[in-house]
Amino acid sequence: MKQLEQNYQLTGRDIKEIRERMDPSLVIVPYEDANVKGCGYNLTATEFIYSVKKIRLLAIHKSNREATYVDIPRHDTALILTREYIKLSGRLAGAFYSRVQMVSQGLGHISTTLDPCWDGMLLFAVNNPSSRKIRLVISESSDGTTTYTGIATMVLNPTRPDGDGPEKVSPSLDNPPMRLDVLKRLIYQPNHIFFDSRYQRFRRLISELETFTPKLTPKMEQLRGIRGILVELEKELVSYNCQEEISGWLVELERANYDKLESLQRKKMCLNAKMDDILPEVRGCLLECDYLLTCEQVEQIHALIQKWVPHVYHPTVKHFFGFLLEHWKIWAVYALAIIGASVVFWRGKETIGTNVAVLIPAIATLLPPFITFLLDRSSPPK
Repeated sequence: MKQLEQNYQLTGRDIKEIRERMDPSLVIVPYEDANVKGCGYNLTATEFIYSVKKIRLLAIHKSNREATYVDIPRHDTALILTREYIKLSGRLAGAFYSRVQMVSQGLGHISTTLDPCWDGMLLFAVNNPSSRKIRLVISESSDGTTTYTGIATMVLNPTRPDGDGPEKVSPSLDNPPMRLDVLKRLIYQPNHIFFDSRYQRFRRLISELETFTPKLTPKMEQLRGIRGILVELEKELVSYNCQEEISGWLVELERANYDKLESLQRKKMCLNAKMDDILPEVRGCLLECDYLLTCEQVEQIHALIQKWVPHVYHPTVKHFFGFLLEHWKIWAVYALAIIGASVVFWRGKETIGTNVAVLIPAIATLLPPFITFLLDRSSPPK
């Protein structure tokens, strides 16, 4: 950070260099090069989008064009949780600015600050002052690649604190991650009687976010195993510098499983290519392990949000027929019931008329799959 302290503001190049050398003064999870801009970093939205006016989470729409979006009601304010987890040292502070793409649709400006030593996801308030609903696209998918829409640009500036720890920052930071203090106040507001289920889902989500503890996944176990080897190697390099022990730990590091850990494998290859002082490379690998472990934890938070947020799906005709094929046993039961109903109605055609007798079984045949299909599209995918 010493080189950056002479700059008035961090540029996109500075942010990329910080990520490449794994400088702990700034951690962005998940980090994507595409979101790095000339003077900052674009932050994106999760599916956590809360309507202040309606007092509930807004439904997330999944279109047949692989787009995920939300409709922000007119004269409403939406509270949006970012996908990105941000961690700053005491030597950086920042601010957030709106993107022209969003404001030009009619949405209000985003303008707030980022304190030194911040550690967590962020909560933005986005206002729709217009008299119409405005569609906010969260992400779009094409050819197996998902692109997330930036909702605000984070701009960072170096500071001159007494130290890097939160206790060294004055005045002290008192805002909790994700602004859970704000969200917890919302669950005590009176809910609308017709949307009680959505209100209860929101309460459950806030409760689980507050008590969130990451679950140990196979990938996390894999990373912890590699990290343990790196820690022992670092100790040996710092304390004893026994070449035999160092070689042994390097062999263990080479034997470790790097499946789906491309970034860590690249750093390990740099370590193998260096013959003399490898301590900086070992510490870089340790920081990359910590970054990837944080990625796993943040992904679990994203999954938790998707679990409780209401979804609406807009499938194509192809999806409909695929749905029918997948649930063919249900339609077999329906068919037997319809055959029985048809016999009854056909026998009574003299009293209710032939046309009506034919129409009723036809409607009975088509109605169940459509009702089931419409109910199914309102549930998140498994």
